[in-house]
Amino acid sequence: LSRSLQVLFAGLSRLSGTVPASAFNRTQLQTLAVEITSVEGTLPEWDDPSVVSAESLFVQNTKISGTLPASYSQLRNLTVLSLMETRVSGTVPPSWTNAIALNSVDVSFAPVSGTIPDYDRDKGGSYFDTFTMLKLDHTRVSGTVPSELFRRVQSLSFASTDVSGQLPASMAGGRSMCYLSVSHTKISGELPPDLLTHSFVPAHDAAGRIINTKTCVASGTEIILDVSNSLVSGTIGEVSPSSSLSRLYLFNNERISGTLPASLGLAQSLHTMSIHSSRLQALPTNWSVPIGSDSPLPNVQVVDLHGNELRDVASLCQLNALSFIDVSHNHLDTLPPCMGRMPKLSTLVAGRNNIKHVPRELIDAQSSVRSLSLVSSNLTSSGILPLSSVDSKLLELDVSHNPINL
Repeated sequence: LSRSLQVLFAGLSRLSGTVPASAFNRTQLQTLAVEITSVEGTLPEWDDPSVVSAESLFVQNTKISGTLPASYSQLRNLTVLSLMETRVSGTVPPSWTNAIALNSVDVSFAPVSGTIPDYDRDKGGSYFDTFTMLKLDHTRVSGTVPSELFRRVQSLSFASTDVSGQLPASMAGGRSMCYLSVSHTKISGELPPDLLTHSFVPAHDAAGRIINTKTCVASGTEIILDVSNSLVSGTIGEVSPSSSLSRLYLFNNERISGTLPASLGLAQSLHTMSIHSSRLQALPTNWSVPIGSDSPLPNVQVVDLHGNELRDVASLCQLNALSFIDVSHNHLDTLPPCMGRMPKLSTLVAGRNNIKHVPRELIDAQSSVRSLSLVSSNLTSSGILPLSSVDSKLLELDVSHNPINL
């Protein structure tokens, strides 16, 4: 390699063979990206870290094997390491907890195993302090995740692994959270009440444009929280007015309960909210409205709340951007007439409740609803007006499995 070469990219090529350690030695190479190729061999290791100038190493989607090198913690320049979908195995080296430069590590879908190095609270000191991202999704990692790790690494993901352990009681004193996924794990404990007030907040100018260059490694400027299909309990705490929470996944988790905070309405960046198949019992009566907006959650168009324990969903009428609502499989006796006056609502799924009457406002000519599902809701013929009598603009009406004759 030329000593002046700084970037080598070999993605989607026919490259094969082994990447030699000498490729880095005494060169100006800063980034090596070998992706989706037939490259084989083992990860390079170096006896003398001072000869390694590489800052980023991507060998994802290759046949590279070997074990996670403990020596990488001593490399003074290597900050980004992506071994996703490789044959690299071994355990997370304890030396990585005191790495000099390692910042972003992704070994998802690789046969990495073992446990996460423990944190000695009595000794304190460095513990993944240089890390901003650690992704171990779909690996063979198991055992207990030290709760301190959640406070030290901004973007952390263990999705579909056999790990256990508890979330910390508080995020105070830790790093701001960007990305957290413990979906399909045995992670438990209550969501820290300050999880979304102690989270990454990008700086904006007067026009609302992001002006700082700092981002969350795993998610850009977004905040993503996914505790679906886990043993995590409780409900989310207060949301900061400046939070950049964009995706919220709390579904398939019967331990998620209680009431959503009114301050969730302040999340202007939130566009995906899925809290179905849990035990959510109530929505806020009045959502908080962000400054400069005429509606709470101004960018949420789809809300999936099916399979909870809700008895009143009238406050959803305050969310003017909604186009799709699913509140099926709850404990509803009625639907709020105001849903028929929501400006953008086109689909309403409300089956498998105990709704015996359909408000006129939902099906009359002024309603924006075009698809209404009331499957298995104990609806009777007297509970819904003939569509011809209200000049309805419904395109789809599903009242199957009800004692009704239209």
